[in-house]
Amino acid sequence: MKNIRGYVTAILILIVITIIGLSVLVKFVLTGDRLQAMLVPPAEKALGRNVSIGKIDVSLFKGITIDGFSIKEADGKADFVSAGSFVLKYDLMPLLQKKIVVSEVVLKNPAITLKRDAKGNFNYSTLALLAQDKKEGKQEPAASSSAAALPLALTVQKISIADAAFKVEDAQGELPTVNGRADLEIGLDLGQDISSLRFQGNTQFDVDADYQGVKPNISGALKFSEQELSGNIAVLVQGEEINLDTVVKNYMLTAAVEMNVRSKELNIDKLIGLASSLPSAGKDGGKASAPKMKGKKESIASKLPPGLTAHGVVQIDKALHNKLVVNNFHVAYRLDKNIFFVEEFSAETAGGVVTSNMKLDLNDPDLAYDGALDIKAIQFGQVMTALFPKISENISGSLATDIAYSGRGTSWDVIKDQLSGKGDFNLSDGQIRNSKVTASIANLLGIEELKNYVFKNFSGNFRLSEGDVLLKSSIDGRDLDMVTDGKIGLDSALALPLTLKLSPEMSKRMQEKSSIAKYLSDDQGQTTLQLSIGGTLKSPKPVLDSRSVQKKVGETVKQKILSEIGDRVDKKKTDGSQQEEGKPDIEEVGKGLLKGLLGK
Repeated sequence: MKNIRGYVTAILILIVITIIGLSVLVKFVLTGDRLQAMLVPPAEKALGRNVSIGKIDVSLFKGITIDGFSIKEADGKADFVSAGSFVLKYDLMPLLQKKIVVSEVVLKNPAITLKRDAKGNFNYSTLALLAQDKKEGKQEPAASSSAAALPLALTVQKISIADAAFKVEDAQGELPTVNGRADLEIGLDLGQDISSLRFQGNTQFDVDADYQGVKPNISGALKFSEQELSGNIAVLVQGEEINLDTVVKNYMLTAAVEMNVRSKELNIDKLIGLASSLPSAGKDGGKASAPKMKGKKESIASKLPPGLTAHGVVQIDKALHNKLVVNNFHVAYRLDKNIFFVEEFSAETAGGVVTSNMKLDLNDPDLAYDGALDIKAIQFGQVMTALFPKISENISGSLATDIAYSGRGTSWDVIKDQLSGKGDFNLSDGQIRNSKVTASIANLLGIEELKNYVFKNFSGNFRLSEGDVLLKSSIDGRDLDMVTDGKIGLDSALALPLTLKLSPEMSKRMQEKSSIAKYLSDDQGQTTLQLSIGGTLKSPKPVLDSRSVQKKVGETVKQKILSEIGDRVDKKKTDGSQQEEGKPDIEEVGKGLLKGLLGK
């Protein structure tokens, strides 16, 4: 027992002597002045900049406190990097077990300013250590298992960076001006191998930017560890706000991303206007685009991180575009094996509902795709005005359609040859205005009223193949019914045979223009015509089918002759004429009929 007490007493005395010795070392050797003399000259030599460090206080038990430091710009005046204070607190006893346990690191009011001058030089490019590395062509040595081993295990329980400020300024105007602030807390545990690194933390940030008059504000909060990154980010641009909720798992290896986008209200016109005000590549204020490389075309998938997966939802309660209001815009998407799926798409607009789904194969250099589109009760005129404001033709009505499509390509030359699809459609209670096709028909028939074509129902089906839309449709119009079975090329070429049936009123109008038209009407006063339209959508060329007209006229004349003969015969019988066995005078009847037909 006495021996044990002796050992314990000896150990305690040794510890006390060690602590006293370390305290003396800290108090009289590691003074602030000596530390400044040890730290500042090497730092200035390495950086090629003036370095200033405030008061340094070293305590064996309390740690190290530095009352501010700064690294100057090359001119020695403004600060390149600065901090208000730096505090490092550590635990003494774990050192005996070859462990460094830092209980807290506090960095208050750090600031950094990145600048680029009018010649394109950044303020950090003149740092001596960067210039020396560039001059000597130094490269980072390859990491090895032995080099990665550390003599001590390091644990930092808490690192706090409070009210950090960062700025970006560009005299060339190519980079946005940035003014941001952030707070950060992180804890880390590093064993004697870099692969054992463990950390977790969080940050809050607020960034104001200005690029060519567009001034977004980006703020949010993030949580992170070596396994997962998550957070919420709000982007506010000229009053338009978008919120992003993000979770990224396993981001150091094969990332799996969940990103949900939400906005209560967006003015799409304002965002498009802001984007269009930015300088384009190759114009003043922007760099010229890189020349296109000849050779094998790369796919989008080749530029994505290997194994990347993603999914999420985009939800916009209300969006406005060219006076078109879109409510409850909803998209559910997924990226898996480099194939992008729009699994759900729905939106309410123009009095109806649009739903869709789509698949994009990003492995294909020409971007293969297929999908389906369903529209119910959309007021088509509102949609056309909003999406195609420069098109003079206007088609209105309530549209319902069901379309399936597939294709590939990102340029029109490829798309028009590869796109295929089929579908049914129905457009009710509508009107076609300013159409060159209907105007060409009106001019051919000499009926001005047909230029603005009003219809009760326009329905049919189509098939899209090899650059042509094969169309079968019928239109129940107010003044004109129309049936077609032809094709419209994606290059706007027309090959449309039409069957037209004019109402009695329009038939009378046509008869006023042409005396032969009266032989084309049926018993109800309707006129049926066969014609075909060639040319293009911009320059249609309608041609009347003369054979069908001749046939119809012949049939009508024949019927009129037979009817007239019958009437003359009946009349002679009634008058009591003395013809042999009641036979009519055919010659006399024929002369009278021709006289009536020719108006003589």
